[in-house]
Amino acid sequence: MSASAAKASEDSTAASEQVAITKASEASQSAVDSATYAQESKLSAEASETSNQSSTVQATIATEAKDEVIVMRDEVITLEQASEDSAELSKNWAINMSGLVDGEDYSSKHYANESKRYSDNIGIAAEDADLLVERLRVSQQWGIVIDSLNQEQE
Repeated sequence: MSASAAKASEDSTAASEQVAITKASEASQSAVDSATYAQESKLSAEASETSNQSSTVQATIATEAKDEVIVMRDEVITLEQASEDSAELSKNWAINMSGLVDGEDYSSKHYANESKRYSDNIGIAAEDADLLVERLRVSQQWGIVIDSLNQEQE
């Protein structure tokens, strides 16, 4: 082999080595990039899992809140009905005139009417008493007159 061929072979080998070094460096950089991408993918997957867990917790909380709202709505409906029933019963205690209220006693209007009736009767009795007193006075005066006449006749 000639010196020029050996030189060309040596230059070719050196160039091949340089290409191999460059390719090895590129492969090494590619491996580093792949490892970085793999780490970022792992972090992204972990963040996604945390987000999924958070979403599950939030969904559970929302479901529990919805259930509480339903219970509260039912309680409000029950309280509204109880309030209406109580209002009706209160009205009956105030004005019912058709008998016992709730099977217990008469209404306040019943007792007010009874009180008025008794008061009216007392007023009538007082007037009657006044008339009797007046009649007694007149009778006494007539008695005095009759006694006086009887004494004059004697």
